[in-house]
Amino acid sequence: PVKGSIDFRTNPDLRGLSIRQILHRLVDYAATVGLKIIFDHHSDDGCCGQQPNGLWFDRGEGSNDTDGGGHTGTVSAAQFRHDWLRFVHDYAGNATVIGFDLDNEPTSAGDINWGKGGPTDIKAMYQSVGNAILGVDPGALIIVEGPQNYQAPAAESGMADGVPAPEGNLTGV
Repeated sequence: PVKGSIDFRTNPDLRGLSIRQILHRLVDYAATVGLKIIFDHHSDDGCCGQQPNGLWFDRGEGSNDTDGGGHTGTVSAAQFRHDWLRFVHDYAGNATVIGFDLDNEPTSAGDINWGKGGPTDIKAMYQSVGNAILGVDPGALIIVEGPQNYQAPAAESGMADGVPAPEGNLTGV
């Protein structure tokens, strides 16, 4: 947890716990009140909304080794996959955790593409990681989202040229 993000006066039982331990507590509590949970990936730094570089990783081939927001990259594509599988192993078969959104609101930044190949092919990542998750938890709901374009995409991206759409231009998907 980010320092100062938890008020330990109202949550003394969370003091000293790792983020994984806190998530286990949240899932356990959700089960007692009948809530269902879908986990999603927003950024590799665990804060601040969307991954600024538009990718699901921020280190290695296809990345400039930053998250696009001024932070040094910490997560390779292989680490991203490994982390998801470790996470899924924690909750496989848990009736409270019903799904996983592999990459929330990816943008067209970072030369992301849909089905054109290479290290920034989000469709290939979804298929690979999604199938690996289903291998661990066959009943999981896998959510995938197409790259959203806030500006006109590059011609070679596989998405419609010149069609910026703040709500998400998914024509290439």
